[in-house]
Amino acid sequence: MHKNQSIKVATIVQHFENKKLRNFLAELAIEEILVSSSEMEKEFNDIVLSLKKANLKKELNTLLEKAKSKL
Repeated sequence: MHKNQSIKVATIVQHFENKKLRNFLAELAIEEILVSSSEMEKEFNDIVLSLKKANLKKELNTLLEKAKSKL
């Protein structure tokens, strides 16, 4: 996102497959900004990191379940 300043909020929101999460992010995007831009950037990065960790955990659990079913 830092390298491509033309990325729009809609592009980011559409990236997520989960409809509930996509709707939440869309609503969040139109909320009044109550934090500074530097705080917002840090918060955004923390959220992205958290989502990546959750996705990795989900993938790991899926692989573990596959491995268990083959035993």
